[in-house]
Amino acid sequence: MAKMNDLGHLLGGHSLQSACGILLDFWSKYRALFPQHELRRDVDAGLKPLSHCLPILFHGDEGVTYRKSGLLVLSIQGIFGHGSSKRDENFRGATQGIPLNFLRTGFQTRLLVCVCPKELYSDDPRVWNAIFEVVVADLARCQKEGIAIGSGQEKVFPILLGNKGDWSYLVSSANLERSYRRAPKGARDDDHNVSGAGICHLCTCGQGVDWEDLNAAEAEMERSFVEELPPPWFRECAMTRELLVDRSPNGKARFHLIDPWHTLHLGVGKSWVACGIMMIQKFLPESQMDARISFIGSRYKNFCKRKKLDPVLRKIDWRTFGSATEPSGCWNKAAVTSNFMMFLEEFCEEHRDVLQGDERLRVFAAGTMRANEFMRGIYSHDVLIPRDSAMYLSNCLQDFFKAYLFQAAAAYNLGLAYFGLFPKLHAVHELSFHLKKDAQRAGYVMNPAVFSCSMDEDFIGRCAAVSRCVSPRIMSKRTLERYLCHIQCAWARN
Repeated sequence: MAKMNDLGHLLGGHSLQSACGILLDFWSKYRALFPQHELRRDVDAGLKPLSHCLPILFHGDEGVTYRKSGLLVLSIQGIFGHGSSKRDENFRGATQGIPLNFLRTGFQTRLLVCVCPKELYSDDPRVWNAIFEVVVADLARCQKEGIAIGSGQEKVFPILLGNKGDWSYLVSSANLERSYRRAPKGARDDDHNVSGAGICHLCTCGQGVDWEDLNAAEAEMERSFVEELPPPWFRECAMTRELLVDRSPNGKARFHLIDPWHTLHLGVGKSWVACGIMMIQKFLPESQMDARISFIGSRYKNFCKRKKLDPVLRKIDWRTFGSATEPSGCWNKAAVTSNFMMFLEEFCEEHRDVLQGDERLRVFAAGTMRANEFMRGIYSHDVLIPRDSAMYLSNCLQDFFKAYLFQAAAAYNLGLAYFGLFPKLHAVHELSFHLKKDAQRAGYVMNPAVFSCSMDEDFIGRCAAVSRCVSPRIMSKRTLERYLCHIQCAWARN
């Protein structure tokens, strides 16, 4: 890549020379935020110049190949990018700030590492483990020895700062024992009925600590920053074993990142929207529920047309939201949740007089607004968020979390199966707490949007589409070869 002048795909379009100032600025702020990261040791020893250390992230997920079978796709990406469409206008065209990596296509900003059909590893965990051992061994060698560029002795050092993906991928790639899969499955279950395994790899909530209790959960999260907790895995993965990591208490666990996009728009946000609409429709004048839901659906489509958004859903009825007795979002596109959250914020503002008479609706309107403020905030900022902004965004997310707990308690008291308490709700709490904690110890914090996987889903889909156009007998090899052809065209156009 350096030889062909393509390092810009890891540096937001900059060459290594022009990115020198950005790299030094990023690493100085990152060092203040994570003073015990092992990179500091190598830099102080003169082994690595910060101007040649490239911050990258690792991502993994499954796509769909022949016969709806799974296809493991592993990739790396630079933290620096070309910004996002929601970036603050004050930063557009300016030299200040480090833009997020959301613009351009996945083939232009992500680099494929490995593809493997699910049939090869689904029944044999040794194949899955071997894939990560080989990939991490290569990354570890690059981190330690560097990669020579040009004709001289100049080298670059790719520094992997985290592993991101949906929660299912994180559980498998990190061998997590404390995860959402160990949450209570029924009304008779409690923490002891699941062997006290815990639901979170960052703390021991669910392992004798009630994660639904705001104060108890925050105390446990605070403890995770000052005291080494039992490892959340049954066998440490190659990433935290071989690569440079943060040596602060539980720094290895924090290497595996929480994605705010999956957590909110493909997680608790679906329940929030479905339950909220079922609450709101009861206050509309139409006599039949079908008519009231149809009215909301037509208003939603008009809103999307005005805002130039794709509504995704072509038909909206009560089945879209599960049922009147136990609502749940019956869609699998995060854009639907995002659109509905923005629509509901506007709808509640227009009908404020009606909502003021019911406390549950007032709290719902306020919670929706705060969740939207958080999502708008992280996408409008850059890679590093100033302390004051980070504290504000943390408060926004915590207000949403409290509003969700309020709704769950109110529904329980009314005998309604609304606003279920899912493990991803604890992930929302973790995101809020980590933002606040980082803001208290440094002037800048890492933007949670850096860990979002929304653009990575585009890359996964493109790679999976390529895999469906090659021979299934040698799928991995042919997919990699065609991928190289595709990126040559994409990079040439760029």
